[in-house]
Amino acid sequence: MAHRHRQRRSTRDESFFARVGGLILGCTGLLTLAFFGVVAFITASTPGIADRIPFYVLGMAAIFVGAIILMEQHARRREAQRVLWAASSLSLLGFIFLTLSGEGLLYAARNPDTVLASERVLYVIAAGLIGTGIGYWGVQNWSDVKLWLDL
Repeated sequence: MAHRHRQRRSTRDESFFARVGGLILGCTGLLTLAFFGVVAFITASTPGIADRIPFYVLGMAAIFVGAIILMEQHARRREAQRVLWAASSLSLLGFIFLTLSGEGLLYAARNPDTVLASERVLYVIAAGLIGTGIGYWGVQNWSDVKLWLDL
């Protein structure tokens, strides 16, 4: 019986690590691309961005609607204004990340020699990984973060 309990726990741990591992890889990848997007904007390497902005706005709208739907399921009636504010904030943040990540992806595709030529890419990936860790910690400890922000 102890073996069965240990096996069930091991399966649960593997499932957790598989979910978190995917989240870590995805978020780190997006943050890394966003950092390259910042570089693209700083170096004025974003030709044709006006043609891509509508796609970023569409992504922002999808984030807005998704956030409202998800938050409304957990909100009380008197929190409607708070849900709208939070969804608006998330969609604006999503627009920024979509834009930076999209432009970073294009920058990396157009300038692979610049992006991959030096160890600088490792620093950018490390920064994305650290950002992912901070974000994960913030979500897991949101009540502490809220207290800290209220100071």
